[in-house]
Amino acid sequence: MSGKRGIKHFGESIIKEVLQMKESGMTNREIAEHFNLRNTKAVKNLVSSHNRKQRSLETGIVFRPKGRPRKGTSLTCETFSCNVDPKGWNPGRNLSLLS
Repeated sequence: MSGKRGIKHFGESIIKEVLQMKESGMTNREIAEHFNLRNTKAVKNLVSSHNRKQRSLETGIVFRPKGRPRKGTSLTCETFSCNVDPKGWNPGRNLSLLS
């Protein structure tokens, strides 16, 4: 659960600023006070999640949007280079084609 006050989402500009503060030698507590965060774990989690994403990008993992696509977008097999038959053949549905 997110707690009483909810989850804060940070933009790229704030993440870059936090990383610059960490490189300059500021502590997690000082950074949390600067951004009016309640505890230092938020800063620690922000930095660790950013580092995890950077490691994934370096190894070649491509991030794709999660969940069901929005209406009006046409995501095809060419977009994700999947190995699915474009006709959508299902042996359980099309048994008459086998005879």
